Amino acid sequence: MILDQESWMNLRRFRALHQAGATYKEIAEATGLDWRTVKKYLQQDGPVTPPKASSRKGT
Repeated sequence: MILDQESWMNLRRFRALHQAGATYKEIAEATGLDWRTVKKYLQQDGPVTPPKASSRKGT
């Protein structure tokens, strides 16, 4: 799942909450995303900038 920029920014706001001990499930419920998506974007090595959709060129 590629998040749009607004969803990505909303999720990034919860990084401090996660570091304070909130679970992925709690953050997922607050953002309306799947816990796996939350985990992917809140891990330490997660992307610093919003993800970009792959090129559809040649399809």
